[in-house]
Amino acid sequence: GAQRTYRLHIPTGYDGTTPLPLVLVLHGRGGNGLGMEQGTGMSAKADKEHFIVAYPNALGKPPVWSTGLIPGVSGTADDVGFIRALIDHLESTLKVDSKRIYSCGLSSGAIMSYKLGAELSDRLAAIGIASGTIGAIQSDGSDHVIAHPANPVPAIVFHGKKDGVIHYNGGGQFGNVFAVAKAIALWTKADGCTESPHHSVEQNGNVTIDDYNQCSDKSEVVFY
Repeated sequence: GAQRTYRLHIPTGYDGTTPLPLVLVLHGRGGNGLGMEQGTGMSAKADKEHFIVAYPNALGKPPVWSTGLIPGVSGTADDVGFIRALIDHLESTLKVDSKRIYSCGLSSGAIMSYKLGAELSDRLAAIGIASGTIGAIQSDGSDHVIAHPANPVPAIVFHGKKDGVIHYNGGGQFGNVFAVAKAIALWTKADGCTESPHHSVEQNGNVTIDDYNQCSDKSEVVFY
């Protein structure tokens, strides 16, 4: 029953006849779609690479996505339903390539993108994660984890070891969240990755890359 909002960028050259990919970009806690558009430069990237980009807005004060992982920090709206309805709406009003719909996000938006990858695995082609988590230890000691994806969903994951909000090795400002290693383990299992990753190093040793590319249905998990 709530009214939901989003920003939409149609790329330069859109003709309404050629199906284009759709990228959903989800803001972090306390943010909004406008801030994500300005901070990521994704609209300029959309013009260059020819895809449609939407920046959904979460509800709440402060705005935060309803991931369900951390009571009192996560929102309470049906955000999976919102994103599903948004995809349906954009597919009905624009020429969207239904095989190339993606969700990415930062912090709360990254956690939500994990949740969307799990619960909308029949709709999303891949997810992009910057500083997210798949679960948290609750106050009673139990674990709350996102659902297991029904279908393989490729993922690209970025997480800095000095992240002060969602800690690389677990914990952080908003609860006892899981370490990033648990997210990689869940996603490589969900994608049926069978081999050890191809490991490489860039930027004078400051960036390591683990590429799991032997996975089901040509999926892939890449961890920066």
